[in-house]
Amino acid sequence: MTDDLAAAVTKALAAVKDPASGRDVVAAGMV
Repeated sequence: MTDDLAAAVTKALAAVKDPASGRDVVAAGMV
């Protein structure tokens, strides 16, 4: 669970830094 949470946070930060690919990152996380 902790690793998954850390990965989710990392993806969220990546989305903030790169809005263009943010949606793709979120979509990948949802799947």
